[in-house]
Amino acid sequence: MYNRKIVPSISLFWILIFFSVAQAQERVIIVNAVKNQNNSVEISYEKFKPGTYTVYLKFKNLENTSSSDIEKIVKDKSGTLYTLRPRDPNKGIGYSYSVTYVPGNFKVKVDTTYCYLLPFKNAKNYIVYESKNVYEVYFNKKKDIMFKSYAIRAKNPDSIYAMRKGIVIEVANKQSNKTYQDDLVFTTQRSSIRVEHEDGTYANYNGFKSSSISVKEGDAVYPSSFLGVIDEFNKEYYLLNFDIYYPVREKNNNDHKSMLSHNYLTPYFHTTEGDVQLVNGGEYTALVKEEFISTEMSKKEIKAFSKR
Repeated sequence: MYNRKIVPSISLFWILIFFSVAQAQERVIIVNAVKNQNNSVEISYEKFKPGTYTVYLKFKNLENTSSSDIEKIVKDKSGTLYTLRPRDPNKGIGYSYSVTYVPGNFKVKVDTTYCYLLPFKNAKNYIVYESKNVYEVYFNKKKDIMFKSYAIRAKNPDSIYAMRKGIVIEVANKQSNKTYQDDLVFTTQRSSIRVEHEDGTYANYNGFKSSSISVKEGDAVYPSSFLGVIDEFNKEYYLLNFDIYYPVREKNNNDHKSMLSHNYLTPYFHTTEGDVQLVNGGEYTALVKEEFISTEMSKKEIKAFSKR
């Protein structure tokens, strides 16, 4: 049992667990090759989870054709990755290949100027804390990325809202019969939502009451869309962790299986005090205006959203 400390976030732990476990437990992408009548070979994919993935094809044993290795960003449920074409169209192609894929697009151009909404109701105010990395605090691990995550503590099970338009790509709905203690500072049994934004960034929201989550994988959300209600963390308060990050390549790493990494953003947020970067221990009041909500919405989306 840990000594009681105020450590209001362990978001990094959840992110790393998601990426490693999701790939190990289920096949998100299946790749197939079909020979055409003209002796070309079309290599296609099917994707079974929402969100963007980077797919790598590594070819070997090529006969009557040539190709370098292929890297392709895929967003649709299915499509063509590559077509091998024969040098001699009267003969078939010999080939073999391996497939690797990772979530995210490493070539994204992140909009660092985008100003996010705070994830709570308009005019609601909270003290915001910077989170601690569980590996550094309790396992003496060296920090290998710039960790930037935030947390709020609530006395009541308040509602949580989306900070930006995006697609829900992961709902980790933890149904647990937990009994929280006064000195609890860390648990993996927390329900979470992950949203992919248009510019390739991701938002993690961690700490929902599982029965309150109002979205499912594949749903579109907009700034101020209701996501769920904060769950109790210990006997003293309810806790929400949130952060925004984007995928990057690890330098000098050609192994596609282990190249997954990410950088955290320190974004600006709309508040009644102005558009600010959050400071540890600062108190902020959410500011939600119609023009903030419609920033990334099409005219059709604005019309549909206004009818809700």
